[in-house]
Amino acid sequence: MKMIIQKDCAEEGGNPRYILDLLLSIINMSVQTLEIMEGLPKMKLEM
Repeated sequence: MKMIIQKDCAEEGGNPRYILDLLLSIINMSVQTLEIMEGLPKMKLEM
């Protein structure tokens, strides 16, 4: 079974903050990812 997820931006035409909210959610996710990464123990790689 193949699923295709599509989001039509035209559907959000009634929400003038759509793009701003989208960018804020991306920034928020990036900040949370950095916080998680900083909390992980350091790894020493030997080559």
